[in-house]
Amino acid sequence: MLEYTLNAVSLLVGSALFSVMSENLAGRESFSLPFGNILLATIVGVALFPFWGWTSTLGVLGLYLAYSVFAGLAERSAS
Repeated sequence: MLEYTLNAVSLLVGSALFSVMSENLAGRESFSLPFGNILLATIVGVALFPFWGWTSTLGVLGLYLAYSVFAGLAERSAS
């Protein structure tokens, strides 16, 4: 049970930090967190955890990191 809680917390914190990083890459001074994206990453990671363990957590966070970086850079270049 403790592993599931740690998994959920790490997914929440990691995806929130990646969202903040994306907003900084986009060059915004004020922003709001996209709770839908954070919640989606957390739900998918928690749902895959019983099958693949921490590998699924790293995979989901890796995909969310790539999405955050590319979205932030694309938004910055569009401005």
